[in-house]
Amino acid sequence: MNLSKVPPIVAGMSEPGPSEEKGEHVGGGTFRVDRAAALEKLKKHQLADPWHFVRAWARAASLSGPTRVDFFRSGDASVLRFDGEPLPSGFLDSPYDAMFTGDLSAPERHAAIGILGSMRFAPAGIEVRSGGRRWSWSASGEESGDSATSGTTELSVRWPAPEANV
Repeated sequence: MNLSKVPPIVAGMSEPGPSEEKGEHVGGGTFRVDRAAALEKLKKHQLADPWHFVRAWARAASLSGPTRVDFFRSGDASVLRFDGEPLPSGFLDSPYDAMFTGDLSAPERHAAIGILGSMRFAPAGIEVRSGGRRWSWSASGEESGDSATSGTTELSVRWPAPEANV
């Protein structure tokens, strides 16, 4: 490498200085992340328009190689159902982990973006069923487990009952 053509600041980076040659480990530890606070931040900063959660779910569907995608209303829920590859079972254990994989073409990442976007509307509940597994969220918490599925993936948001004008 010809250092005469490299700016001095860059040339100085190629070799450690005298104080950097030997490091001394002075301690270590762990830190905790407040999961609820982190999810609240992610919800607010994922999608400019929270209604784009439907787009994120449609992208998750298209990346799964479907032959059929349906979006419909069922009672108090909006549902996106598709065939193709199921979402990984690990996603249904901890869906938010997909946000940090860095793989922008992973269907589970877009499913997670959609979940977080839909949460901005304060829904009554959210449910994902795929590959014999189930994950759900409501104001009382999250749960995951086994579920009977029919070879499809289903993402749904249950909307709260409208307030009665008395």
